[in-house]
Amino acid sequence: MNNKIKFTKRLFTALALSWGTQQVALAEKQQLKVQLPQKASQEREDYQECLAAVIKKYKAAKTPKLEKKQKVALAGCRDRYPAASILIECKRQMTQGYKDQPDLLRSGLKECSSEYKKYSYDAKSAVPIAVKENHAYFAGVGMNEITIMKESEEDEVPSAQYMGENFGNFSCGPLYGTMFEDGQPEYTLFGNDPFIYNPLRNVSKEAFFKALNYPAGPKKPASFISKEFGEITFDPKNGGHLNYLPSSYCFFNRKIGTVYEALKVYYLLDRDSKSVIPYFGVGFYKDKTLIPSKQLAEEIREKLGADYKLTELKPGVFIVAIHDKFEVDSEGDPKNLCQKNFLSPYVAIVVTREASNLASYSLFANTGNLCRFGDRVASRFLKKKSLSHSPGNIVE
Repeated sequence: MNNKIKFTKRLFTALALSWGTQQVALAEKQQLKVQLPQKASQEREDYQECLAAVIKKYKAAKTPKLEKKQKVALAGCRDRYPAASILIECKRQMTQGYKDQPDLLRSGLKECSSEYKKYSYDAKSAVPIAVKENHAYFAGVGMNEITIMKESEEDEVPSAQYMGENFGNFSCGPLYGTMFEDGQPEYTLFGNDPFIYNPLRNVSKEAFFKALNYPAGPKKPASFISKEFGEITFDPKNGGHLNYLPSSYCFFNRKIGTVYEALKVYYLLDRDSKSVIPYFGVGFYKDKTLIPSKQLAEEIREKLGADYKLTELKPGVFIVAIHDKFEVDSEGDPKNLCQKNFLSPYVAIVVTREASNLASYSLFANTGNLCRFGDRVASRFLKKKSLSHSPGNIVE
């Protein structure tokens, strides 16, 4: 088996029915070199280094533009080392609030340690996600902020905005290679009709597809790759199109424990700005991890909050989102999640192992990031091609 196994858009059927978690794990183990788990003290040290580098870089920031860049960079530090940032901020608040009350301070610091554990990778938990104040984390890494990738780790001092071949608990060689070494991106997960993206809503389809150089004629190709947009697929049943944006992945490269076979995080690729945007994380469970799918989906729903609903999308596939009505593509997978009336900031999916009621894998996606990226790509394309659009259309 090719050890760079592809995670195609046929996610829900291919993984559950043909790969199986053992094959996925074999592929992962062949390509990774497991490192020793990072000590909490080292993570905190790296986080402080990250903050110091940002402060040094922007110490003379006196303009609104530079101040904004500094704010983004500091948010990136918190996203790269979420557990450490939460622990340090919690300790700071407790120390300031209870400096003259030692008993309350001790109690507060214990509470900080408990908070730290919630956002670290927990090898014993089948729920690899955590959410805090509209920020999401997967296996101890943030799933929120745009991160710049650089071709050389020697380019500058460590920065929250820099992402090389390693990031937190993950090894990002495949992602790095796709960005800089002509690796092929993957077009996966949730497809959207291109005209759902805000900038294209009032653009004529004819003008858009002509600018895209989409093949004309009665026999439309089943799939077309656009440098600007990624994969455009055609559905002959309804004459519609779906857009799958380019992505690539990092894999967990530390001691993983007894629950999971493998953990991966996917990032959307913006090659124009050499940046990546967190998209989704997926955790594959060992055969002996006997967790009922529906029970696991309910636990994830509780993590995400009261606004989220649990729906059985099709037999053995549970989806957690703010809404419970979904359009599906020709393979029965969710599509058009970026519709204004149905946008769910996060979507989670649990898939059942074949011939059982037990979880094969769980998936957690930042669909808000996906939709914002789609808008960005569409806006850039619109400006580049100077497409005509109706007066009511606003190019963001």
